[in-house]
Amino acid sequence: MRIEGTKEACAFLEAYPTECKKIILKALRESVKPISKRVRSAVPVDRWKKLVRVKAKESRLTGRLYAVAGMLDNMQLEQGKVREWTKAYWMNYGTLKRRDPGHKFDSAPRGKKSRNKEGQPSPDGKAVQHRNFYDKAVDGLDTDITNRFLKSIEKQHEHLLNKIR
Repeated sequence: MRIEGTKEACAFLEAYPTECKKIILKALRESVKPISKRVRSAVPVDRWKKLVRVKAKESRLTGRLYAVAGMLDNMQLEQGKVREWTKAYWMNYGTLKRRDPGHKFDSAPRGKKSRNKEGQPSPDGKAVQHRNFYDKAVDGLDTDITNRFLKSIEKQHEHLLNKIR
């Protein structure tokens, strides 16, 4: 007796984990796109809009798949200059006495020896408190992201099944 299609079925089952990973990464990317759109529109300084990005990757340490959407930069620093990402972070969460009390900071305020006791002013030179533009932009997007992720998974899985039929 001979069973037809076993070679194709075995090839499909061997490639299935790789295809599933691609499907999940694409679904993660698509699901967090609303965050990038809302944050980009909420950013108060035009040159910071190019910092808003979406990325989906696999963790090297754990192997878990994850997505990040927000203000990301390449971590390169020109000597004597402050990174644009840092300036955006300062405007969003504040510095020194102007810090947002609701945000968890990793380190205590520095600059106690400095003459500047208040903190960084905004790029327009005015002394302002933290603006929380990022938090306001992403507020309430949780259910939308989950729904978009599930719809994308279903659509891509159906596409994969149609590919092998």
